[in-house]
Amino acid sequence: MHKLLTFCLIFLPSLTLTAADSLRVRFGVNGHIGTALPSLLYYGTTNIPNCCPEFTHGQGSVYSIGAIAEIPLSQSFFLGMRGSFTSVIVDLTQEENTIGLINNSQGNIRFIHSFTATFPGISSAALFGWKTTSSLSFATGPGIHVITSPTFSQKESIAQGTPGTFIDGKRVRNEYSGTMNDAQSLNWEWNIIAAYDLGLDNKRSFFISPEIQYIHSLSNNVKTNDNSFWHNSSLRGGIAFKYRPHHKPEPVIIPTPPPSIPTPTPPAPIPPTASINVEIIGQDSKSTSKNINIEEFVSTEMYPLLRYIFFDEMSASIPSRYNTLPRTDVGNINERTLAQKGAMALYYNVLNIIGKRMRENPQATITLTGCLSGSKEELNMPKLAQQRAETIAQYLFEIWGISQQRVRLVQRTLPAVPANIARTEGLEENRRVEISSDYMGITDPIIITDTIIQGTSMVKYTPQIQAKEGLNNWNLIIKKDNIPLMDLSEKTLPQKPVEYNIIQNNKHQLSSSGNLYAVLTVTDNKNQTIKVSADSIPYSVLSVTDKRKTRKDDNEFDRYRLLLFGYDQSSLSEEHKRILTFIQPRVHNDAKIIIRGSTDNIGDSEYNNTLSLQRAKESAKALGLQAETMGVGTSGAGYDNALPEGRFYNRTVEIQVTNPVR
Repeated sequence: MHKLLTFCLIFLPSLTLTAADSLRVRFGVNGHIGTALPSLLYYGTTNIPNCCPEFTHGQGSVYSIGAIAEIPLSQSFFLGMRGSFTSVIVDLTQEENTIGLINNSQGNIRFIHSFTATFPGISSAALFGWKTTSSLSFATGPGIHVITSPTFSQKESIAQGTPGTFIDGKRVRNEYSGTMNDAQSLNWEWNIIAAYDLGLDNKRSFFISPEIQYIHSLSNNVKTNDNSFWHNSSLRGGIAFKYRPHHKPEPVIIPTPPPSIPTPTPPAPIPPTASINVEIIGQDSKSTSKNINIEEFVSTEMYPLLRYIFFDEMSASIPSRYNTLPRTDVGNINERTLAQKGAMALYYNVLNIIGKRMRENPQATITLTGCLSGSKEELNMPKLAQQRAETIAQYLFEIWGISQQRVRLVQRTLPAVPANIARTEGLEENRRVEISSDYMGITDPIIITDTIIQGTSMVKYTPQIQAKEGLNNWNLIIKKDNIPLMDLSEKTLPQKPVEYNIIQNNKHQLSSSGNLYAVLTVTDNKNQTIKVSADSIPYSVLSVTDKRKTRKDDNEFDRYRLLLFGYDQSSLSEEHKRILTFIQPRVHNDAKIIIRGSTDNIGDSEYNNTLSLQRAKESAKALGLQAETMGVGTSGAGYDNALPEGRFYNRTVEIQVTNPVR
């Protein structure tokens, strides 16, 4: 420390500049390396699968090289300008627990979401500086970072040292990389710089300047329509080499150049050409049309409620795949909203649906029956069945405020109708808590009536592009009248049509008649741009209200699912018959009825086809109406056969009813 102070006292005064020397423009180059200081709340890049709920922290590095200029205003103040090529690399990580396979059994595993983003680009800054001494200076001012080609890479991998795999048997999933399309191309920044000039020659013309630079991000680095954000601030250190010319440079005698040979005029660049081919696809994926025609229909959906909660082996804890709530959120449960997400979204909220219905029906009681799998290990723990029932009861007591007098607890070694304990699947299905009630409204299926749309399903736009000078980028915008529906930009020639699914993407935006437009903009490497438009496509929407007003023939589409057949069973239970009794009066005499039976994937596929057909025929017989029956075996319902609840939901019959409305 004493040696450093001695050096500063002896050496630094020798660097004092005269007034004349200090008022000279300086030029130079500089380079920096540093640490990125990101602040963010980010959900992953658009249209790329990512299971991470959110990224909230990260770390990274910054590299830059560029040029500088300093224009003195007085002995103490100066203006500065800087430009550089800058690359910011940020690594985001987030740890999470999920269900995976450990020794061929499901269990909790710890895995890591990894997301790396690279933001290369050109940075510039305008600075106002203050020289506190002849050598030490500070500068601050705004800057801009123009990102040229942002890229990303991501993956989700099981943490090092953690056993197991994901459900698909791999230790890595969702591994993607490519262009980061949701990155902003222009970002504003604020610069704060401290520099110390060290002279390199007696004439004070050359300097080396160690620098410390802090850059604060003022812009969101990603395009977003939600509450996410991403700011890339950074702290950097580096060195600048500066040159200051003399006041009176020696004259330089420039020899007279020889007569120049005229350079031939280069040929004018060839502008790009473009066009758009349009194809309109009907709902059957085969028919085509020149117009878009959409029709609304009333539809009723019945979703069965599987009343079993399945447990992990040797465990009485509710598995994480079930949605358990804090007490403050119970008012947010809405069966209609859950039904729009599908049958499994309803099932994983079964405890909350039961709790809500118990609140609404204070006279109802329920019975919770805890069961064991039938394995030797669980049979040696006779209290485990009781503990499982108590776990479910405790959730209803504490979260939903259900009185203990309304809940009866029962324990069994095996369920009353057990699955085959010789199979792993049977053991999984047996270790459960069964929920039953003296009041049907507690366990009834969920029935939702809504409108659906049918008709034209898709429009295909095929850009035709020729760019003799090389393609820089192309952009296709699809609009409904003046409302943007899709905005797609690419830097390579299109390899396939751009598909816009009308029914899936824009049900509400296409709820009234109008016109569909498409505009293609092409820019080549000579910065020549051409813009072309596709012919407008008229579309019409026939609503249910319009059909009722004009008494136009109409149909209602209803779909009912029976809950739920036991393993290797096709006979109808009393509950099945009660549901069929509910369906019968809702079917018109001239209705078209299709009944499909399905199975899980256990056993022989040919046998499963026969079993699924038998389930359909038994349902048609009990329904007592003319119906088309079919058995689709394991390819029917399409739920996850790796889970016990998925296998139960696959053992079903689906009744589709088309009711004419006149």
